[in-house]
Amino acid sequence: MHDGTVRDVCFIEDTTNKSSLLISGGAGDCKIYVTDCATGQAFQALSGHSGHVLSLYNWGGAMFISGSQDRTVRFWDLRTRGCTNVLTPITVPGECWRDCKIKHEKLSHLSITSVAQCKTLDS
Repeated sequence: MHDGTVRDVCFIEDTTNKSSLLISGGAGDCKIYVTDCATGQAFQALSGHSGHVLSLYNWGGAMFISGSQDRTVRFWDLRTRGCTNVLTPITVPGECWRDCKIKHEKLSHLSITSVAQCKTLDS
C-alpha cells in the first residue's frame, strides 16, 4: 500500500462484480492503488507517474484520470489494467500547452470539465 501521504481518492462502481472500488494516489512510491471497498484489500497498483500523484477524477465507468507533480495527466482504464493516454506539457518557455487544449477539446464529449489549463510556463 502507500508508503507516503495519500493526496486524493475517488470511487468507482464496478458493475461487473457489483462492488465499489477506492482509487487512491499520493506521495512516496507515486503509484495509484485500487482497493475493494467490501474487503478492504488493495488488489492493483498502477505505475506510470514519476512524481507524487496530486489529483484523481472519475467521470463514470471504469476510467479515471490522474494529475501528478511530474506535470502529466494520465488516463487509466481498469478494464485494460493500465494507462491508456498521457498528456504532457510543451516544455518551450512561453509556449502554450496547445497539445493539452487540443486533446481536451477532443475529449469534451466525455464530460471532463478540466484536464489541463492553458498557460505559459514562464508565468
